[in-house]
Order: sequence, then structure tokens, then C-alpha cells
Amino acid sequence: MDTEKLLELLNENRVAKSKNSFEFYFQYDIIKKRRLRLSKVYSEPPIVEAICEFRFSIDTEWDLTVPGLVYDRIKKHFPKKSQHQIQNVEIKQEEEEVKQIVNVDTRSAFSTNDKKVLVQLGKRLLAINQLKPYKSWEKFNAKIDIALETLLSVVEIKGVQRIGLRYTNRIDIPGEYVKLEDYFNFRPSIEEALPKEVLSFKLSSHFPFADERDVCMVQLFSAPPGKKISSFILDFDYYLKVPQSTESISLFDWKIEAHSQIEKLFEGCISDKLREIFKEVKR
Repeated sequence: MDTEKLLELLNENRVAKSKNSFEFYFQYDIIKKRRLRLSKVYSEPPIVEAICEFRFSIDTEWDLTVPGLVYDRIKKHFPKKSQHQIQNVEIKQEEEEVKQIVNVDTRSAFSTNDKKVLVQLGKRLLAINQLKPYKSWEKFNAKIDIALETLLSVVEIKGVQRIGLRYTNRIDIPGEYVKLEDYFNFRPSIEEALPKEVLSFKLSSHFPFADERDVCMVQLFSAPPGKKISSFILDFDYYLKVPQSTESISLFDWKIEAHSQIEKLFEGCISDKLREIFKEVKR
């Protein structure tokens, strides 16, 4: 069975119909390892949370049985379950009146025993959260695959409204005042006429990818400091800008490409001084 056929089977959720499912997973795992280049690993990474979120098109059929069906299949990996409500505020313009509509979305959540990895299911929504400590992309990606493959075995996805991969980093640097240029290549420009010491700031830029199909918003801003510590948040939000059909985009390939771009942006934003603080693991 060739590479493209294997990937086609997985993306079309036809694994269960394959007569040689063990052979399928074995071969696919080899292929995925070839495609999924090993990313850099730091022994003290600054990542406090990573989130991969899928929002599916309105024509995707979804009912109240979906969370239960998914949980039955993933409870070995995510045994703890709970529910919580999310409020979304929608602004609508009606004739000459602006209305504020509050929508309440009930989400089911399934987590690992240590509650460090969380799978959330809302209406036409799947989100996978990885909290600190973040071990590696390979391990986080494997958790995403478990949740996504399981959902695809339960729901026929008609289209994708949005996909997002987000990494939030908290960077703590010794010293009450530090020179940003010593640690960050992505930073605000302070001209000579301005004071050199900055108490707080926020910098945001949007970078296009994949012929503007995707966008990554990169933010750097100051965070409440600790004692004799300067703290910063470096945030990457890579997302699908244009809704897609499942025929035109591979959910599995998209997240791998998104992570690759985020990693390049991260490495481009930081200096060698920060790499020393994060302690890169050679492999």
C-alpha cells in the first residue's frame, strides 16, 4: 500500500473498513514519522499551554450523543470527565439597532489523570489542550491524533470553519530591567529620543502563510514580574483564515504544517541567550 493511499484512507476515516488494520497503522506510523520531522526540544521550555482547535462547518450533523460516543472510545487515554459552560457574546446589527446576544455553549471535557491534557467537545468543536509541562510536539501531536481520529469515526465532517494551533510561552529572565535586544529578535523599536526603560508594552503582528489561506498572529507583551525577574508572554496563534471543505484540506497535514511554521517563527523571535535559558536537548 503506497503512502498517498494510506493517508487518503486515514483522512477519509476508512481505517475501520480496511481488512489489514494492523498493517495499516504500522505502515502509517512509519510514514508519519518520516513526514513529522523531529522538532527542537528544550529541557526547560517556556510553553505554559498549547491548544489545537477544530471548528466544523454548520452542515456537519452534530447531536447530544457525540460526546458520549467519543468518550467511550478515548476513556483509556482520557478517563476523567466533566462539563462546563462557555459564554459567547455576538453583536448583531438589525436596522438601526445594535443587539448583543449571549450564547451559552455546553462543553464536555475529558482529561488525563494528571489533568495536564484536556479534550473538549462543544457543538461542532473539538479542542485539545496541553498544559505545562510540555514534553514535545511528537507527544502532543499523538494526543491530537487520538481525539481527532476518534471524532472522525463518530461524525461525518462536511467542512472546516476554522482550525487553530496556539502556543503561549511565559519567559522569565533574571533582572528587573533587561535589554530586549539581548533576548528577542521580535520586539518593539525604541528610538533614541525615547526613554530606554519600558515598564510595559504589547507588540502584535500578523504573518500570512500558504498563499494567505493561513495566518499566524504573533504577540509579545510584558507580564507581571516576579522578584528580581522580568517576565514576558510570547504567543503564537496560527489559524485557518478561509473555511475549507474536507476534500480540499487534510486536517492531519494542516496541523503538522502549522506547527512547523510556529516553530520557525519561535526560533526567529528569540536569541541565543534565551536558548541558553531554555536548555536545548541535542538528539
